[in-house]
Amino acid sequence: MADTKEVATVERMMEYPSRLQMSMLAPVKAIAAAIPEGDKEVRIVGYVMGEARGISYRNNPNDTDGLPAEALIGVFNGIPSYAPYPGMVPEAASDLRAELASGVCFLPPQAQATIVRQVRGADGVIPETPKRGKRIDQLGVVVPIAFEIGIRKSGSPVGYEWVTRGIARVQVMSPIDRMRQAMGLAPDANMHAMIADGTLKRIVDKADATPQIEAPKATQAAPAAPKAPAKSSRKR
Repeated sequence: MADTKEVATVERMMEYPSRLQMSMLAPVKAIAAAIPEGDKEVRIVGYVMGEARGISYRNNPNDTDGLPAEALIGVFNGIPSYAPYPGMVPEAASDLRAELASGVCFLPPQAQATIVRQVRGADGVIPETPKRGKRIDQLGVVVPIAFEIGIRKSGSPVGYEWVTRGIARVQVMSPIDRMRQAMGLAPDANMHAMIADGTLKRIVDKADATPQIEAPKATQAAPAAPKAPAKSSRKR
């Protein structure tokens, strides 16, 4: 018989940071440092899904081109990967990071620039850089996003590079997202209570077990009863 190892089940909670950054999905620096030299395999750190609905232009003192920093605004969920990483203790709740929900998102640079261009659209105009502490929010084209976020060891100063791959939303749908979908709730609905009392598992199990049944077609209206013949007005 093959050896088996029991791993404690730890419920993942939801957190609501002011902005979603990819470094929140996992301890990426520690993961990169533990990758052997010459190993170019991508380590998946999590997934980001949601809708980009606009751009928030902000002051960034590190920019030298005079352009404002660009954050995506909308509805975003960050789901840390369940894959183990070096130094992870599966039994420790602190190692299973919470799912993240935020209205502001910073994707890895290349993906961020691509989605920003799509949201801004052909007619969008980049405003002047706002003063420090200020921001300019502009709504734009709604762009659904679903990305797998990974890192690869590199010779950069931080020791790694981001690898962003587009995915089909259904392939990485988290239990919380599946529950939201089954209930017809908004992507940013608060699910804390449902996780705590077990409602999440019951709804997900029910959604998985329920076959897709085609809705019955609307029945045709019953034909109208024939009218009684009109009485003749001629005298007999």
